[in-house]
Amino acid sequence: MTPNPGARPPRHIRVVTVVAAVCAVALLASSCSTRPSDTTFTGPTVFSPRSPSSVAVPTSPAYQTDVPTASPELYKQAYDLYTLYFSYDAFLQQDGGTAQLPPELAALLTGEALRKEADIQKQAKDAGVYWVGSPRFAPVKVAQLMTDVPNATVIALQACEVTTGAKLMMADGTQIGDGSPVMVLRRYYMNYDKQHQLVIYDISGGTEWLSSCPF
Repeated sequence: MTPNPGARPPRHIRVVTVVAAVCAVALLASSCSTRPSDTTFTGPTVFSPRSPSSVAVPTSPAYQTDVPTASPELYKQAYDLYTLYFSYDAFLQQDGGTAQLPPELAALLTGEALRKEADIQKQAKDAGVYWVGSPRFAPVKVAQLMTDVPNATVIALQACEVTTGAKLMMADGTQIGDGSPVMVLRRYYMNYDKQHQLVIYDISGGTEWLSSCPF
């Protein structure tokens, strides 16, 4: 299992976009949580059976600038959802992407999030990017996103995510990552689907490398 997505800005795929699996998200009421930065994902966690989901997402949403703190129960739902997503996403990146998302992963996503994930994984597979060594993907800091959240969003999470530990290569042997830590910030927007299961409807960020987590 050598191949995995991720690429540097000038190339076909952007490391911070394709290696979006580098991240995690979580919230603890008004505080943040930290996770080990050396976690290596060797496969997806156990998933409960879920059907593909769909939710109505407004095309021109109004935004909240002062989001109320989520209840512990809602946060746990959001964090558990992200953990499932992260496990699958990291595994697919480690394996070089995929032409088609596993149904278990697709069921966790809807709307733009589903489209973006499918595009990223397919681009990685088509471009043939791969790792030399064993990449490590980890969320290093997570928190509820408290501002600039669309009104229709049930909860949004932000996460600083790091990838390190392996060289990233193009199919032609060109090195585009030397294994040094790459940190990005991503935001995850969640709603309930028709079965009242929380799903991720959009994912943003991951396009800038950070020297430190901004929250």
